[in-house]
Amino acid sequence: MDNVEPRADGRNGRSASMMERARLLWAHVAVAAAFVAFSAAYLWLFVLRFSVNVVFWDDWSQVPLFARLTLGRLWAQHNENRMLVPNLITYVLGRADHFNARTEMVVSALILMAAVAVLMRAGRRFTGSPYLLIPVPVIMFGLVQWQDALWAFQLAWYLILLLVITALAALGRTSRAPYGIALACAVVASFSSLQGLIVWPAGAFLFAWSEGGSRRARWRSWAATGLMCMIVYLYRFHWSNTGGPSPLVSLGRLGADAHFLLILLGTIVYETGTKPGYAGASILGGLVLLVCAYTLADWVRGRRQGLNFPVALIIFGLLFDGTVVIGRVGFGPTQALASRYTLYNLLVLGALYLYWLGVRRTTGVRPMVRAMTAALVFLIAMEWASAVAIALPVAGIEHHHNEWAADILVNVPHAPNRLIQKTLWPDPAYVRREYPLLVRERLSTFASPDRARFARLGVVPFGYFSLPLVVPPAARKALTGHPAALMAWKVLWAVYEQTPAERRRLPPSSPAFVQKLAAWGVRKGTHPNRDQIYLRRYRHEYARLALTAARGASRP
Repeated sequence: MDNVEPRADGRNGRSASMMERARLLWAHVAVAAAFVAFSAAYLWLFVLRFSVNVVFWDDWSQVPLFARLTLGRLWAQHNENRMLVPNLITYVLGRADHFNARTEMVVSALILMAAVAVLMRAGRRFTGSPYLLIPVPVIMFGLVQWQDALWAFQLAWYLILLLVITALAALGRTSRAPYGIALACAVVASFSSLQGLIVWPAGAFLFAWSEGGSRRARWRSWAATGLMCMIVYLYRFHWSNTGGPSPLVSLGRLGADAHFLLILLGTIVYETGTKPGYAGASILGGLVLLVCAYTLADWVRGRRQGLNFPVALIIFGLLFDGTVVIGRVGFGPTQALASRYTLYNLLVLGALYLYWLGVRRTTGVRPMVRAMTAALVFLIAMEWASAVAIALPVAGIEHHHNEWAADILVNVPHAPNRLIQKTLWPDPAYVRREYPLLVRERLSTFASPDRARFARLGVVPFGYFSLPLVVPPAARKALTGHPAALMAWKVLWAVYEQTPAERRRLPPSSPAFVQKLAAWGVRKGTHPNRDQIYLRRYRHEYARLALTAARGASRP
C-alpha cells in the first residue's frame, strides 16, 4: 500500500498541473478574444458613426448596373480595374437594400473581420501564446484606413484582402482540398480588381520555396491558371483609361518613385489628413522599408521555410505599393498620403509581426529579435496614436462633407456644375444623366428618410464662395490646426456671404467682426430656416470662437 499512494499522489499532481495549465490557456484565450472584440467593435462603431448613404465619386461607375444588369456592365473597365465580382456583390446588396452605401460599408467591415480571423488562425503556429497574437487585430483594425472604411466602393479591396490571405494560407497546406480553395480564391481575386492579380506571383513565391512531391504539378497548374486569368483580364484592356497619368510617367523618374513609395509606407503611421507632412512620412516609411528589407534578408539567410506565409504577405503588400506608385506617382506626393492606400500596408505590418514571432519561437530572444520587435511595437503605437490624433477629426469632416454631398445629390436639377464636381463626381453631365435612374428606382439617398429634409433645404451653401474666404487675425489661432473649427468657419462664411443684409450690417473690416459673426451663427443656428441644418452642427464651435475673440479684444 505504501507503494500505491505515491503513484496516486503523482497522478493527482499531474492532473492538477494540467488543469492549471488549461485554465491559464483559457484565460489567455479569453483576454486575446477580448482585445480582438474591442478592436473590431471600435472599427464597427466608427463605420456606424461616420458613414453616410450617398453615391460618392467612384460609386457612380456602379449606378448603370441597376438600369440593366449585363455581363458587359459587370465586366466594364473602371480605371485600371476589372471588378466583376465586387460589381455583382454590389448589385445583389443594392437590390436588397436600395443601393445603400452604409450597407456596403458594414459588409466591408465584416469582410475585414473574416480576413483578420483567417490571419490569426494561420498565425497560431508562429506562437505558443494567444497573448502574442493580440497586436494582429490591433494593427489590422487601425483607423488610419478611415477612407477605405467610409467608402462603399472600397469593398473590392477588402474582398481581395480576405481572398489573398485565405489563398496564401491554404497554399501552405499539403493536402488537395486546401490547394483547391487557394486556386478558387486566387481566381476570384483576379476578377475583383487589378491588385488581385498580385496573388499569382505571391503564390509562385511559396511554391518556389516549398517542399513536397506534388510541388511541381501544383506549380504548373498554378502558373497556367494565373497566366490564363491575366490574359482574360487584359483582353481589350484600354491602357489610356487608367484614371490618371500614364503609367509610363514613372519610368525614368526613380527619385520621385522612391519618394512616393516612402511616403506611401509611412502613411500607415503618419496619416496627416489635410496637411502634407512629406518629411515625417518619408522618415517613418524608410523605417518600415528598412524593417522589410532586413526581414527578407533574414529569411533568405536563415532558410526559414516555416515562415514562408508571412514573407509571402509582405511581398504581396510591397507589390501592391508598386502598382500604386506606377499608377499614381504622376499626381504628385500628396496622393501618397491618401488614407485609402494604407490597407495593404497594414497587412505588411501585421505580416512583419508574425514573422518575428516565428523567429522568436524557433531561435529564442536574440538581440536582433529584440530590436525588430521594438521597432514594430513603435510602429504599432504610432499607428494608433495617428488614428486618435488625425483619423477621428478627419472622419468627422468627411461625414459632414458626405452629408452635403447627399444634399446636393437630392437637389441635382438646380445644383451648379462646379458644386457637383466638387462633391459628387468630376463629370456633372454623367451625374445628371444617371440621376433619374436613382430617383425612379429609389436608390441610395432617394430611399432614405432624409431625402425630404434635404429637398426642403435646397442646395447646401458650402462651396459658393464668390468672395475670398476671410480668416481674420483674431480667428487664426482658434482655427489653425483644428479641421472641424475651420470647416465650421467655412460654413458660417458661406451662409454670411449669401446674406446681403448681414454683409452690409457687419462688414469684415468692422471691429469685433469675428466675435459678432460667431454670435450671429449661434443665433441663426436656432432659427427654423434653410440654413439651420448647416449651422446647428457647429453651434459649440461658434460659441467657443465668440468667447475666444471677446477675450482677445478685452486684452490691452
